[in-house]
Amino acid sequence: MSFKEQRIKIYKIPNYLLAALLIIFVMEIGFSLINSFYPNPFLTVIIKSITDGYQSIANIVIGAIIASIVGIFSSVAIMDLRAVRDRDNLILSFYYELKELNEKIQNIPSEEIDACSKWLLIEKNPVYSDSGLFFIFRKEMCSLEQPCLEKMLPIYSKIIFVEQQWENIHQEKPRLDPDTPRLLTQLKREMNEFLPVLESEKQKIQ
Repeated sequence: MSFKEQRIKIYKIPNYLLAALLIIFVMEIGFSLINSFYPNPFLTVIIKSITDGYQSIANIVIGAIIASIVGIFSSVAIMDLRAVRDRDNLILSFYYELKELNEKIQNIPSEEIDACSKWLLIEKNPVYSDSGLFFIFRKEMCSLEQPCLEKMLPIYSKIIFVEQQWENIHQEKPRLDPDTPRLLTQLKREMNEFLPVLESEKQKIQ
């Protein structure tokens, strides 16, 4: 059962009790009016019983409302804690992946396109495979804070671009995109600037 369904179910309990309370209240007023015009000991006993029942149900309603509020806030708190934990795990995962990728990216020559092309040709392993975190957790990345996400997306965009150049080289398409050296230079700088930010976030989490 989803959180929304649980919340609707909880809300229905006090509603039913309030309806019963209203019915008993109307009955009490009705019998009291009758008793005021036609005094009867039997009606007095009935009114007292209704009043006692009314008070009992009122206590139940108050308890149910309090329990509903506590239940809803507890569910929300648990969901918030889970979201924070998932976000922290995501930050740690991307930190370790980018840290490892940075070691490889920094080794790629970015001054000349020929040197870059030669390095990509010699490198046997993909720069960034389809099993990378960016492809696995693309939707979950939306849970990251906006400043972090705004820096991370351009970095991964350039990493994927470099990966495409590696694939072209190994598919016998030796001509690299002319922008490769420039984008590589930007990527190296952005990763060197962003990794300390993730490092700081990692320290906060741990």
